[in-house]
Amino acid sequence: MPSELNPAALGPALDPPAVATAHPWWRRAVADGMYRSGMLRLVCRAAKTWELPADNKLAIRRAARPKLAILCYHRVGTKGIPLYSALPPGVFAAQMRHLRKNYRILSLAELCDELVHPRSVEPGVAITFDDGYADLFHCAFSVLREYRIPATIFLAVGAVESGSAPWYDKIFAALQVLPGPALELDLGAPVRFTLGSPVERLEVAQEIVRRLRKLTDKQRQGCCDHLERTAALPPEVFSGCMLSWEQIRAMHRAGVAFGSHTVSHRVMSRLQPADVRHELRESKRIIEERLGASIDTLAFPFGQPADMALPTGIALVDFGYRCACTTVEGTNGPGANPYELRRTQVCEERSLSFFAWKLNALFLQGNPRRTALPLPRNAQSEEQGSAVEVQRA
Repeated sequence: MPSELNPAALGPALDPPAVATAHPWWRRAVADGMYRSGMLRLVCRAAKTWELPADNKLAIRRAARPKLAILCYHRVGTKGIPLYSALPPGVFAAQMRHLRKNYRILSLAELCDELVHPRSVEPGVAITFDDGYADLFHCAFSVLREYRIPATIFLAVGAVESGSAPWYDKIFAALQVLPGPALELDLGAPVRFTLGSPVERLEVAQEIVRRLRKLTDKQRQGCCDHLERTAALPPEVFSGCMLSWEQIRAMHRAGVAFGSHTVSHRVMSRLQPADVRHELRESKRIIEERLGASIDTLAFPFGQPADMALPTGIALVDFGYRCACTTVEGTNGPGANPYELRRTQVCEERSLSFFAWKLNALFLQGNPRRTALPLPRNAQSEEQGSAVEVQRA
């Protein structure tokens, strides 16, 4: 058993460890050189008009349809929860300044309108945040207002209601303070993990969460309970890590939009139909009651194809959702399925030159075909006008 833990002493231990970038050094060097020379600005200009067809990377053609990107952030800050993400506010401000200077900035509602009635061939960008961490109010809100960015924040409603952290954040925190050099868990089969440096422990936590997404919800909950008991993290560690409803209402009055990230951020494909209905209905109801305004957007927890399958007969449109976001990389174009919108995760990208590089690469790619993702059987849009049943094989 771990020794008695002092919440105040846990502060440094529960700051996000510095993680090396996954991108090759040479790619970043090229991006830096192009940025300093002004070539990235030229490529940015070209990407607004030209594209590389998906079926022929050597060719180039004039873009005939707009490409609409949705960027996915989680937090803006460097201290405390969440441990898997740390983005300095100054870096975030530079990114927003770059977007405002170089792209059409759209709200998520405007982006959905343009899926049916595009207004321009020029690329558009919408900004979203998942979960609802408190540093969005303290560090991101002023930047969004300064650059007039109409962002959408998807709330993990249960965490906001309780003021504590979602279950996966507790796993990341537990792994940072667990005693001993190793950890054994039953993740469908016995697995032994080596616990080393803070970065190595972060990687172990990521692997545990990845494996838990593939198990039943009962198995997931059992593993989470075991880790919480073993780590014995006091509740005070997570106090204040989520937005309060007072902060949410203040941001909403200033033009920030809010959407559902479900109640408990569980993997939808691993839930029983009754639990799925609860997640969709209650998250929307609670947000609307607390805000005094309707909401109609959803972000799937984790957002990969294997995470999003809903039981037969459950239709997002029946719960009043107009669109749903994934974490599948890519852009969206006219005719895209509004219930499987692609998003590009920004995470901890601190290099402005590489941020600009990634955006250029995103917009230079040809628009994915309309059925690039598995479509719901009865997908509803304004041009189809029918009920939607979101289901995957």
